[in-house]
Amino acid sequence: MAENVQGTGKKVGYIGIGGPDWESTLTPSDDGPVSYEDFATVAEEFVYMLKKIYKCDLIIVLAHMVNADDRILANKVPGIDVILGGHDHVYETGMDRETGVLMAKSGTDFEEFSDIQLIFDVETQEEASAIEKSRTEQDSKIYDNVKYYFSHQKKILMVVGQVKITDRFKPDPEITAHVQKYSQTI
Repeated sequence: MAENVQGTGKKVGYIGIGGPDWESTLTPSDDGPVSYEDFATVAEEFVYMLKKIYKCDLIIVLAHMVNADDRILANKVPGIDVILGGHDHVYETGMDRETGVLMAKSGTDFEEFSDIQLIFDVETQEEASAIEKSRTEQDSKIYDNVKYYFSHQKKILMVVGQVKITDRFKPDPEITAHVQKYSQTI
């Protein structure tokens, strides 16, 4: 999928991908068995298509893989800018120092979530530091934890605000009803 991000002049391509441990959990469809292909090979094909055919400026991978596979993906597939991961049930953010790929996993069981902002066209570490300094006080009032990652390779500053789900968030009655209904069928 590709879309223009309003107000940025950037076109973003999205890739959804799962790790090799998922093959054994998939149920064959009526069309035949499900086959698994190497995630790095498939991602490379999609990155090429999104960059060359759809002219995307930024590639975000939505991955459900273990951390080790996220790192393999970051190192094996040029053109990926951000990996938003899952599967490990940890809250972890960072950047691959070699490739500049920005990565985030937002925890488990809805205990927290991440508010991720990408600031484009940040040219230097000094510029990134100035942006961080100008935001730190305000960001610390909003988030339980905030981290800033500057990718000099990508010229992107990623701001990741961690928000822990606590009793300060009141349950939505409609969502609560749905959860209760479906919890009874599980």
